[in-house]
Amino acid sequence: MCIRDRVYEVSWTIEANHGGGYSYRLAPADGPLTEEVFGKAPLKFVGPQKLRWRGGRAMGGDEIEFNGTYVSAGTVPAGSMWARNPIPRNDFSQTGQGFEPVCVEFGMPASMCSGMEDGSGGAEPTLEIVDRVLVPEGLVPGEYVLGWRWDCEESNQIWQSCSDLTITSSK
Repeated sequence: MCIRDRVYEVSWTIEANHGGGYSYRLAPADGPLTEEVFGKAPLKFVGPQKLRWRGGRAMGGDEIEFNGTYVSAGTVPAGSMWARNPIPRNDFSQTGQGFEPVCVEFGMPASMCSGMEDGSGGAEPTLEIVDRVLVPEGLVPGEYVLGWRWDCEESNQIWQSCSDLTITSSK
């Protein structure tokens, strides 16, 4: 359950990194779940971005917080906010050098937050990309679908995922 005009943490993991950017958006659960409908309620990113390994500090894992790259100019739909995938692929044989992995700034090895997988060296994702999004105040309370869309930079692919969400107006 989410309350309007509040900020919530959302996260995702990488199994195969293709670079690019992503957004979160909402659509009423009782209507068509089309790009047009999701485009009417894009969510804004708020505050710093995080990378969290093995559940973060609360679970005995690691966590770093940094200024993510968020874009709202020239986006579709107009005025929506997108985030750059903060994990550079750095696949030198196919795509060349990407940007500097953010975990290096925190004294961690670059392999912890760059590459094709999630930095763990195995098939089980341990790294989460964590953002905070604002649920808009003007939404009618009810049942919604939270949609996540990742437009890949290094391939002709769009990945999507969704979850059910109840939005209320009271605390």
